[in-house]
Parts: sequence; structure tokens; C-alpha cells
Amino acid sequence: ELGAGQQLLEQALAGHAAAGDHAGAARAAHALAGAYHGERRFAEALAAAERCLAEATTSGEATMQGYAHLARADVFTAIGDDRSARSAFIHAGALLAPLPADESWVLLKHGGLLLQQGDAAEAIPLLTGARELAARHQVVEVVEAATLNLAYAERLLGHLDRATAELARLPPEVRAAPSAAYVAALIAADRGDRAAAERMFAAAGAGSLDEDYLAAM
Repeated sequence: ELGAGQQLLEQALAGHAAAGDHAGAARAAHALAGAYHGERRFAEALAAAERCLAEATTSGEATMQGYAHLARADVFTAIGDDRSARSAFIHAGALLAPLPADESWVLLKHGGLLLQQGDAAEAIPLLTGARELAARHQVVEVVEAATLNLAYAERLLGHLDRATAELARLPPEVRAAPSAAYVAALIAADRGDRAAAERMFAAAGAGSLDEDYLAAM
């Protein structure tokens, strides 16, 4: 069953398509993909993202093609199709390179996917690139998320001092977030500090991870 928002977007998509307005149809399909993804209706989200890509390709809008690929990558990541997600991230990154702030999100999400796969060594350059771009273009959320994931990646590689240094770069309110406490607990456990690890695991478990940006969560 469609909600009111999806119904309006479906109507907008149909209207733009009927008028031959491919650029408008691409924008409506992109919004529809996001709406469906937010409700975890991944089949519909992917169909809308593919429609967005087709309409954007017809209209010749490279930027919207990049957004379509990013929407596809998000769905593929959510459903566990890692190979398709990586391909879509690569396409998105190439098309969104003229928009560094948006490209920083692509790199962050791509690096996060690699962390989910346990490939920390390959994730680190992508996360570092995301942070550098985001810092230059004042995308604070990406800077903080990339730093948190870099801490986790360094810990996976056994680089505990580097992992600790990455956590130290985060502002205090971010270090207090559940995912940061979780990474700090893992580092403490690796160092053999059981008391600190238990304290920080408890802190991590006391909050919600839903709004955190640790890919491994």
C-alpha cells in the first residue's frame, strides 16, 4: 500500500513521463527511491532508482545519473548484493566528482561497505579520501563518520595506537556516541583492559545505534 507521499511522487513521475520531461521524471524517480528505501521497501526502491537512471540518461543529466547510481548502491548494500553495490559506487563517484561534497558521501559509503566485508586495508584510502574532501567542503557529518570508521578499520588491522588517535580526533559529543564507545571498548579489550572494555561496552549498549555511522554496526 502506498503512503500519501509515495502516491504524489508516483503521480509526479507519471506526469513528467507523459509530458516527455525526462529530467523531471528522473527527479521524481530519485525522490521515490529515497522514500521507498526509508520504508525498507527495497524492491520498489531499486525499481525507482533504475527508472531514475534511465530517465537521467535519456535527458543527458550526468549529475542525476550519479545520484541514481548512489541510490542503487544504497539498495544493493542494504540487500547484501556487495558486488553490484561496489560497481554502483564506482559509477556514482565518477559522475559526482565535479561535486566534491556529494563525492565525499560516495566515498564514505563505499568505504563502509568494504568495512562490512572486513576489508579494512582497502576501506582506509576511501574513508581517508572522504574525510579530506568533506573537510575541504565543510561536510561535518562525513568528516566525523569517516573518522569513526577509520578508527574501526585501524583496529581491525591491529593498529591500536592509530585507532586510538582517530577516536581522539572526534569531538567529545561524538566520542560519547554509542558507536564510538563500542570502538573504544574493542580497542580496550584488544589491549587487555577488561574493566575499561566492560565499562565502554555498557555505555555503547545504553544508547541507540540507529543514527550512528559505524558501518560495521
